Amino acid sequence: MDGDGRGGHPGGSAALSGAVVDTSALVLLFVPERGADWVRRQWSEFDVHVAPDWVLAESASALLKKVRRGELAPAEGREAIAILAGNPPVRLVATRDLVPAAYEFAVSAHCSLYDAVYATLALQRGDVLLTADAAFARAVATAGVGPEVLSPPVR
Repeated sequence: MDGDGRGGHPGGSAALSGAVVDTSALVLLFVPERGADWVRRQWSEFDVHVAPDWVLAESASALLKKVRRGELAPAEGREAIAILAGNPPVRLVATRDLVPAAYEFAVSAHCSLYDAVYATLALQRGDVLLTADAAFARAVATAGVGPEVLSPPVR
């Protein structure tokens, strides 16, 4: 493993371990709903958290939906968005360089291009993919060519 946090897994060596975090997992850091405790526990196992730069807009959109449904108070949504916009808890990576490989991954894994960008980033970095989206986790596992995926146990 190199020193920039690529590779590694929870409970591993003293070297940095990295996780690519998708929107479903990132939003659960701000919203107290099922799966949030699991995400926080997994989060603490990694030294480096990375996501494509569009995760900020996707997360803000997900938070807005929760506000509109009455699942989150508007002030809580504003606070979360202020954190995401001001000091995001993930290292952001430019999406444009990931799109060609993500397209190929999406074709083989039968998942959306949006999801494939996260999987591609994890593959390129040698990181674990942290998601709370069970369907996405299954698609990556079924493809057989994706990164290691951590997702909450299905109950």
